[in-house]
Amino acid sequence: MLAKKNRLILGGRDPQKFSQKITSSDFILKYQKVEGETKAAITVSKKVAKKAVDRNRIKRVLSEVINSTGLKNLHFLIIVKNNIATLKTQEVEEKLTKLLKRI
Repeated sequence: MLAKKNRLILGGRDPQKFSQKITSSDFILKYQKVEGETKAAITVSKKVAKKAVDRNRIKRVLSEVINSTGLKNLHFLIIVKNNIATLKTQEVEEKLTKLLKRI
Protein backbone atom coordinates (compact mmCIF):
# COMPACT_ATOMS: atom_id res chain seq x y z
CA MET A 1 0.00 0.00 0.00
CA LEU A 2 1.16 3.49 -0.74
CA ALA A 3 2.26 5.60 2.20
CA LYS A 4 -0.25 8.29 3.06
CA LYS A 5 2.13 11.05 1.96
CA ASN A 6 2.40 9.38 -1.47
CA ARG A 7 -1.34 8.96 -2.10
CA LEU A 8 -2.93 11.26 -4.61
CA ILE A 9 -6.38 12.24 -3.36
CA LEU A 10 -8.62 13.02 -6.32
CA GLY A 11 -11.56 14.27 -4.24
CA GLY A 12 -13.06 17.04 -6.32
CA ARG A 13 -10.21 17.05 -8.84
CA ASP A 14 -11.11 16.08 -12.36
CA PRO A 15 -8.84 13.28 -13.65
CA GLN A 16 -9.25 14.84 -17.11
CA LYS A 17 -7.07 17.76 -15.92
CA PHE A 18 -3.86 15.73 -15.94
CA SER A 19 -1.68 17.24 -18.62
CA GLN A 20 -0.35 14.10 -20.32
CA LYS A 21 -1.49 10.54 -20.99
CA ILE A 22 0.26 7.31 -21.99
CA THR A 23 -1.62 4.11 -22.82
CA SER A 24 -0.72 0.46 -23.15
CA SER A 25 -2.75 -2.70 -23.55
CA ASP A 26 -3.25 -3.01 -19.77
CA PHE A 27 -2.95 0.52 -18.35
CA ILE A 28 -3.76 4.16 -18.91
CA LEU A 29 -1.27 6.44 -17.17
CA LYS A 30 -2.26 10.07 -16.70
CA TYR A 31 0.43 12.24 -15.21
CA GLN A 32 1.45 15.76 -14.41
CA LYS A 33 4.93 16.99 -13.57
CA VAL A 34 4.96 19.02 -10.37
CA GLU A 35 7.37 20.25 -7.73
CA GLY A 36 7.46 18.19 -4.56
CA GLU A 37 6.81 14.58 -3.69
CA THR A 38 5.56 11.94 -6.08
CA LYS A 39 1.93 11.01 -5.50
CA ALA A 40 -0.11 8.29 -7.15
CA ALA A 41 -3.67 7.00 -7.41
CA ILE A 42 -4.72 3.59 -8.74
CA THR A 43 -8.15 2.89 -10.21
CA VAL A 44 -9.55 -0.57 -10.90
CA SER A 45 -13.23 -0.69 -11.86
CA LYS A 46 -15.70 -3.52 -11.38
CA LYS A 47 -15.81 -3.95 -15.15
CA VAL A 48 -12.16 -4.96 -15.06
CA ALA A 49 -12.26 -7.31 -12.06
CA LYS A 50 -15.57 -8.41 -10.59
CA LYS A 51 -14.18 -9.67 -7.29
CA ALA A 52 -12.91 -7.25 -4.66
CA VAL A 53 -10.10 -9.70 -3.90
CA ASP A 54 -8.80 -9.33 -7.46
CA ARG A 55 -9.14 -5.53 -7.45
CA ASN A 56 -7.26 -5.31 -4.14
CA ARG A 57 -4.48 -7.62 -5.36
CA ILE A 58 -4.02 -5.48 -8.48
CA LYS A 59 -3.79 -2.32 -6.36
CA ARG A 60 -1.38 -3.97 -3.93
CA VAL A 61 0.96 -5.19 -6.68
CA LEU A 62 0.92 -1.83 -8.47
CA SER A 63 1.64 -0.05 -5.18
CA GLU A 64 4.70 -2.25 -4.64
CA VAL A 65 5.99 -1.41 -8.11
CA ILE A 66 5.41 2.31 -7.59
CA ASN A 67 7.27 2.22 -4.25
CA SER A 68 10.22 0.41 -5.83
CA THR A 69 10.64 2.93 -8.66
CA GLY A 70 12.47 6.13 -7.88
CA LEU A 71 10.11 8.58 -9.58
CA LYS A 72 10.32 12.19 -8.46
CA ASN A 73 8.23 15.34 -8.97
CA LEU A 74 5.24 13.58 -10.47
CA HIS A 75 1.53 13.16 -9.79
CA PHE A 76 -0.03 10.29 -11.67
CA LEU A 77 -3.16 8.20 -11.99
CA ILE A 78 -3.04 4.59 -13.15
CA ILE A 79 -6.25 3.24 -14.65
CA VAL A 80 -6.25 -0.52 -15.15
CA LYS A 81 -7.90 -1.63 -18.41
CA ASN A 82 -7.60 -5.45 -18.20
CA ASN A 83 -7.75 -7.96 -15.38
CA ILE A 84 -4.12 -8.58 -14.46
CA ALA A 85 -4.87 -10.30 -11.15
CA THR A 86 -3.81 -13.69 -12.54
CA LEU A 87 -0.39 -12.41 -13.63
CA LYS A 88 2.62 -12.83 -11.41
CA THR A 89 4.03 -9.80 -9.62
CA GLN A 90 7.17 -9.81 -11.78
CA GLU A 91 5.13 -9.73 -15.02
CA VAL A 92 3.06 -6.78 -13.78
CA GLU A 93 6.24 -5.00 -12.69
CA GLU A 94 7.75 -5.43 -16.17
CA LYS A 95 4.64 -4.05 -17.85
CA LEU A 96 4.37 -1.04 -15.57
CA THR A 97 8.07 -0.15 -15.61
CA LYS A 98 8.01 -0.34 -19.40
CA LEU A 99 5.15 2.17 -19.36
CA LEU A 100 6.82 4.44 -16.77
CA LYS A 101 10.02 4.60 -18.84
CA ARG A 102 8.04 6.36 -21.58
CA ILE A 103 7.49 9.41 -19.34
